[in-house]
Amino acid sequence: MKNIAFCKIIATSALFILLSSCNKETTTTLNSFVPAPPDYTDTLFWYGDNTIDTTLSADIFYVYPTLGTKPVNDEGERIYYSDIHQQSERDATAGNIGFNKMMYADTTFNFFTPYYRQVTMETITMPEDSLEKRIAVPFADIQNAFSEYMDEYNQGRPFILLGHSQGSELLIKLLEQMDQEDFDLMIAAYTFGWKISQQQLEEFPQRIIPAQGEKDLQVIITYNTVTDINARSPVINETEVCINPLNWKTDGTPASKELHLGTILYNRATGNFDTVYNYTGAYMENHFLVATDVDPMRCYLEEYEDLFPLGNLHFMDSYLYGFNIRENMQDRLLEFREQE
Repeated sequence: MKNIAFCKIIATSALFILLSSCNKETTTTLNSFVPAPPDYTDTLFWYGDNTIDTTLSADIFYVYPTLGTKPVNDEGERIYYSDIHQQSERDATAGNIGFNKMMYADTTFNFFTPYYRQVTMETITMPEDSLEKRIAVPFADIQNAFSEYMDEYNQGRPFILLGHSQGSELLIKLLEQMDQEDFDLMIAAYTFGWKISQQQLEEFPQRIIPAQGEKDLQVIITYNTVTDINARSPVINETEVCINPLNWKTDGTPASKELHLGTILYNRATGNFDTVYNYTGAYMENHFLVATDVDPMRCYLEEYEDLFPLGNLHFMDSYLYGFNIRENMQDRLLEFREQE
């Protein structure tokens, strides 16, 4: 297993796994089949069995990036949505979900993750108006899953929203429409690897609230990382929101790698996963994070360079600053409790 394999398991989304389908000519036909919606009263459509540890005082509601979805079906038709009624589609998410549960829930949070009908790369490469229509399917799933979580599992505990890439996009949409009673229980939303526009900030000022520091509550913590500002992806090339998780600044103040508390990285020399401390520094430029000490080859795939050029670290965004994020989640929980 190589470094890039770890990136695929943990952080990749439909933007990456399925890119080959958008750059090659194909004779496949278009398939408008929409899988049946999941029934979130059935734990089949949740990771794990949603057992609640009553000794834990807060939850994480996690929405994963697109994982494992095939670009075409057995008939050669392009697939727009993953069919989570199939065991193989649910199994394809296990590595990513398990890692995020280990990294962030730790012994502090209950962890809830619904399976959902993700859009595939075929959808993401469509014109924006078509994408907006098709994203309604996974968004409906996340809305329904969150409603079931609040009604049946939450039991009045404060919660954190956590997502990456497509998962972040869906959580941001969820947050835009969240009712006040639920919003009052939200500690913060960690939405890595997606964009927030000025229009969203203006349209939803009571819900889309960018974090300004390390302990403010009911805010969005988000960033996109590159090693070179010119390595931004055309899919995520503009955003108005970013915070540096090493120093919790929203300006260009640089943070040295000594502030990096650690992350987990694959070691190709030993074949093990290592905890690496003081891995990288970072500073902000044009609402993007520039990592000063990461080898840009770590998650580079030449065949995908048109959309994710050398120096784009979207693959790593969900875990690159993992221990800083975990500590921050715990700090914000304590702040939430103090203000109750």
